[in-house]
Amino acid sequence: MFDRPHLLWLLALAPLAATPGILAMRRGMRLAGAAAATLRALCVVALVAMLAGLRIAGRIAAQSVAVVAVLDESRSILPDQQDWMRGQIDLLKSVMAPSDQLGIVGFGRDARLLAPLTDPRLVGHFGDGLDGGATNIAGALTAAESLFAPEADKRIVLLSDGNETEDSAMAEVPAMLEDGVRIFAAAPPPPATGRIAVTNFYSPDAVRADQRFAFRIDVES
Repeated sequence: MFDRPHLLWLLALAPLAATPGILAMRRGMRLAGAAAATLRALCVVALVAMLAGLRIAGRIAAQSVAVVAVLDESRSILPDQQDWMRGQIDLLKSVMAPSDQLGIVGFGRDARLLAPLTDPRLVGHFGDGLDGGATNIAGALTAAESLFAPEADKRIVLLSDGNETEDSAMAEVPAMLEDGVRIFAAAPPPPATGRIAVTNFYSPDAVRADQRFAFRIDVES
């Protein structure tokens, strides 16, 4: 809040500045003396606050917003969940004004621009084709932030199950908040169908005919 908080010790001068008003009160001019003492003390407080570099954060209503939808396209997202997330993007398009801007970034192991920031009405079909073998949310957030103009009202809508496998999204968030980026997140509902995957198969390198051997299969459900 203060750029130079060490100067706040000057507030100790406020009682000294109010002394003439206090003396006037003792001489019987209570109303005038109280007003003078109060005004003198407030002037000292205001001057010290200015010297200490007081900063008051505030927000004003923006005439338009820039929104980047960040779409998880990793293999952990099933088709019905993917449809739900794309439906959320369609909902965004329907509630945004023509003066707003909407862009889309898809991600898996890496991030790719699916639609640049433009009039929401112009955002049509966007493809996929990303490497879905991993989930790098941090890289996707960084890619989304790079699309914003410095003066924009920056907002990111993250559509993902949140199961990141590379880097750390939380490590990127503080710097993005400092840059004025507001981040919103929504996770798709549980899939309508069960999931099962064979992730590994272990067996001996060589097996003779009619020989018994042990093997192992890893299954994730």
